[in-house]
Amino acid sequence: MLEEKSHDDKLQYRIGQMLHTGTGTEADDKRAAEYWEKSAKLGNTNAQYALGKLWLETESGDSSLAVEWLTKAANADHSSAQYALGKLYRDGVYFEKVIDQAMKWFRSSAELGNAYAAYQMGQLLLFGEGGSKDVETAMKWLKMRTNCRQYIKFLSRCWMMWIWKCKVFGQDGQEIQVLCFKTHENETKISEI
Repeated sequence: MLEEKSHDDKLQYRIGQMLHTGTGTEADDKRAAEYWEKSAKLGNTNAQYALGKLWLETESGDSSLAVEWLTKAANADHSSAQYALGKLYRDGVYFEKVIDQAMKWFRSSAELGNAYAAYQMGQLLLFGEGGSKDVETAMKWLKMRTNCRQYIKFLSRCWMMWIWKCKVFGQDGQEIQVLCFKTHENETKISEI
């Protein structure tokens, strides 16, 4: 095939994506990885991310090379790759668990508009993982990338998280509850959810 020999990173990436999703053809992750690898070597950050993620999720490739591809994409400001690295550092998968590194990648991703990363930043700060509890800043991150409806849903879940953390860690949870409602009231003047 002519496209196999192409040096067009976008074409290689798109063919890989079609093979991965089965769009217009049968799904074939092995062939998708081949196209994504060609595209990744040409510098396509979407391919670097897709290849790294595929290899880690399916364990079909070299995990250390997969992490290298994710890191290349993350260093080139690919927000999904940054988020993926944050999760790997947070969970201690393929790296030693280092919350500061997780927060670095979540912060970078959130600043590029990734709402999932903003949520993870908020969670880490809210519950003080890694010794960095900061409830007020956590609430700003949790709110930053959400619309009003999502924020109200979060606040209702915050109450459930408060109860869960109370039972597991013996915290009284009052600081979280009061700040949630204080922040919510200051922003929307809704005192009851």
